[in-house]
Amino acid sequence: MVVSNTADYGGGVYQCTNVVRSTVSFNYASENGGGAYNSVVSNSVLEANICAKNGHGVYGGRTYDSLLANNGKIAAYSADVLSGCEFTGSGVWSSPFMERCLFNHVSNEVYVAGNVNHPEGYSGTVSYCFDNCLKFRNCVFSECYVKHLTGSYNTALFQSSSNPLTVENCTFVSNYWSYVTRNYNSAPVSASFVNSVFFRNHYVDGSKISDMRAQNSGYVCLTNCVIGKDEYTSAVKEENWHGVQTLGTNYNPGFKFDAEHPYALKYYSILRGGGLPIDWMLEEGAVDFAGHPRIVNGAVDIGAYQYWYEPKGSRIILR
Repeated sequence: MVVSNTADYGGGVYQCTNVVRSTVSFNYASENGGGAYNSVVSNSVLEANICAKNGHGVYGGRTYDSLLANNGKIAAYSADVLSGCEFTGSGVWSSPFMERCLFNHVSNEVYVAGNVNHPEGYSGTVSYCFDNCLKFRNCVFSECYVKHLTGSYNTALFQSSSNPLTVENCTFVSNYWSYVTRNYNSAPVSASFVNSVFFRNHYVDGSKISDMRAQNSGYVCLTNCVIGKDEYTSAVKEENWHGVQTLGTNYNPGFKFDAEHPYALKYYSILRGGGLPIDWMLEEGAVDFAGHPRIVNGAVDIGAYQYWYEPKGSRIILR
């Protein structure tokens, strides 16, 4: 266990290449990386770490199959890879690649955009959980809440300031936002959502279903996605929709809703076989959120999960 340490950089761990099955918690950095700084972390728990600047949980490095819970205002900053991780409490900034991650109850009720060095209370105009990140793949976003401190509804789950955003085979369920994505200062930065599903997401005040709404919507493209349909959905220009299916707001697209994998697919799910093959899926070892093959019998399913049939045990009766 690495607990209650203090340093300038990497309050818990500093430039370590093999942090495995560890608990890193309640550490503090006076600069960056409250939990870990430029380290390789796997199968670990990083909880309740803080820092004065960026990356309360991790700064830089690579993190695999770990839990990042309640780490200050920015759980991960400038991380090279985040794979198979679960995030609660706070989101990710300036990181190029996230795969098979669960973002559950990620919130920025406290953090407001502006000067990242002083996150405790200052004016800002926009709130968001994920800033200037490049690619999300096979990720699940559930019950994330994006709210401005002052009560303004100019909030977004994703913000892009200089780089295009690509979201592939992700599942969005029961989140609260005013926009799914926005561009900082109306910068002409594109956002592409492919093979993704949006179900029962809400406008930030909870008043209405808002499955897909984008600011600067001319730069947002939806391809082979399934979304709810309401007055907010139309904020994305339909000429940028390609193979998009819209549903009634209460229509279940076929999730199992079981305890371990609530958004895995039932046999009859409309998401089965509706996805578009992407190059990375053809690589050996390509898997979905649960670790099952991403392509089965030539088919790609929409969302983070590929339908996976688990045969029941057989019985032999001897007479």
